[in-house]
Amino acid sequence: MENNKELQHTGVLGMKWGRRNARSSGGGASGRISRKKTIRTSEDFKAAAKLREKRIAEMSNEDISKVNKRMDLERRYRDLNPSRVAKGAKTAKSVLSTVGQVAAGAGAMVALVGIGNTLMKKIAAYGLR
Repeated sequence: MENNKELQHTGVLGMKWGRRNARSSGGGASGRISRKKTIRTSEDFKAAAKLREKRIAEMSNEDISKVNKRMDLERRYRDLNPSRVAKGAKTAKSVLSTVGQVAAGAGAMVALVGIGNTLMKKIAAYGLR
């Protein structure tokens, strides 16, 4: 009898845990779907991006105004339409703040109970009880 103590990997090289490869409509593993995403950008975005490549000294007042206006509009849009991550972060911050306040209140209460117990022991030691 031969002891075979080899570890063999039968998965797909480079595959991550918990992720599945895309499959074709037939359900077979052989047909992988290409996930190239086509991003269509507006002419305004392209113009502002091209202007941002320039150094500030090379830009005219009009160019700077266009870039600033575009950046301001993008910032305002992000502020008014937060992503799911931003919403989750805001909720988590609120919950943690509340938990911190409750913990601080509980800590203060524990401290007061400790002080009360100490006073009661001192009163009992003097026989005033």
